[in-house]
Amino acid sequence: MPKHLLYLSDWEMHAYLYDKEGLSPVRDFYDSPAGRAEFGRYLEEHAGLPTYLLVDLTEENFQQETLPHVMPKARRAMMERRLGQLYRDTPYRRAEVTGRQADGRKDDYILFSALTNPAATSGWLRVLQDKRVPLAGMYSLALMGKLLRKGLRLPATPLLLITHQSSGIRQSYFEHGHLVFSRLAPWYDNGLEGFADTVLHDVEQTREYLATARLLAREERLDVAVVAARACLAPLQGRCRETAASDYHLIDIADAAARLGLGGSVLPAVCDTLFVALLACKPPARQYETFEQNRIYDMLRWRVALQALAGGTVAVGLAWAGLNADASWEHYRRIEALNAETVRITLDYNAVLRSMPRTEVSARDMKAAVEIGKMLRQNMTPMEPALAHVSQALAAIPGLTIDLLHWKLRAPYAAATTNASGQQQVHAATLGVPRQPDQVVTIEGKVQPFAGDYRSALADVDRFVRMLEQHPQHNITVTRRPIDISPAARLEGQASATPTDQPAPFAIELVWKQ
Repeated sequence: MPKHLLYLSDWEMHAYLYDKEGLSPVRDFYDSPAGRAEFGRYLEEHAGLPTYLLVDLTEENFQQETLPHVMPKARRAMMERRLGQLYRDTPYRRAEVTGRQADGRKDDYILFSALTNPAATSGWLRVLQDKRVPLAGMYSLALMGKLLRKGLRLPATPLLLITHQSSGIRQSYFEHGHLVFSRLAPWYDNGLEGFADTVLHDVEQTREYLATARLLAREERLDVAVVAARACLAPLQGRCRETAASDYHLIDIADAAARLGLGGSVLPAVCDTLFVALLACKPPARQYETFEQNRIYDMLRWRVALQALAGGTVAVGLAWAGLNADASWEHYRRIEALNAETVRITLDYNAVLRSMPRTEVSARDMKAAVEIGKMLRQNMTPMEPALAHVSQALAAIPGLTIDLLHWKLRAPYAAATTNASGQQQVHAATLGVPRQPDQVVTIEGKVQPFAGDYRSALADVDRFVRMLEQHPQHNITVTRRPIDISPAARLEGQASATPTDQPAPFAIELVWKQ
């Protein structure tokens, strides 16, 4: 997506466009009511583009201080409070942790910076807000120097970076790769030799200031990097020699653009376009917040994100629908194949049926008869197990004699019925359909010899019952005892009567449950 970039100096605004073909300057606007009105008309043509504002102002202040090393939340509160004390008259202020002391309490180094004259930017920002331009952020050229130093792979510390800007010569001092201070010195074009004289003079003054502020020892080595056009660097070639105190790095703007990977986006005149191209290609996090203008840009980002999400949802839905359609088509083909196979098998089955001789009984009835025959063979009920168990119990009690043994089958709800012609019909459950029926064995006998000993007769019958009950499939019911000992029975006889040889009859019903 194309980007709209603005470069603001102390007296004018420069507009650039960045697209796939690179960076190209568009218009310049002077800081005057007429210039801002013309700027507003220009913005109407580019109101929908994300806009980045890069400021290069003289009235930008930097102060490095130390604060106690505390938890992040408390540190943010201390930095906000200190920002309010240092720069209470401007909303464009920031604080950044740049390092930590190596000894002592190991306090944090904090770089406080602000645009101390908000009026220099407020008029332009008001125009941006009125035209509802999505402002991505307001950036400081001095703070962008950190990205330039890193991209050019310049020494980390100590370093004095000098760049030739349209509004003057900017000097930025770095320690351990972090900015300590930066200042913009106005410079009026008085020839190439004048540029060299100004640079060398400013380097000496800055070195004296660093020594006075105890930021750099007088004998400590200072690297000086000068980024300018090739024509401006030519007079410095013979005057900047490496010494024990300093080492100069003279870098042409075109070479710097190539090192940064900016290609042909930069016009090799002054460093303004170098920083603008760097911002277009590698924008850092917001530096000076402008909440009202940033709100429009945030809304644009949310709208683009929601549109992308909606497009992604539609794409996923179409892909899912395509997969489902493919799977449905595959299932349809399989169903058609199964239907065709079913038709073929049915035709083969009917052909086989037609080839067989005609019978009075259908094949279905034959199959049912075979299945019933298998079931009857499996569920046929032999009487040997039940009778064998009764025989074992009788063998253990010789005083019991069996007179009658009646064996029958009993299926639940399987009583015999009589049809209209008077013939008795047996229920299918009695034959073992669909499971084996229960066997009922009725045993009638007598205790002999008896000799009137009812106690012994009852004991023999009870012992016979207990032996039969040892089998888990037996359900025993005594239907008759040698003597009726139920509560409703009447006892009759004479105590002086002599024992008789009359037997003592009993009857037992044994149900063998399958």
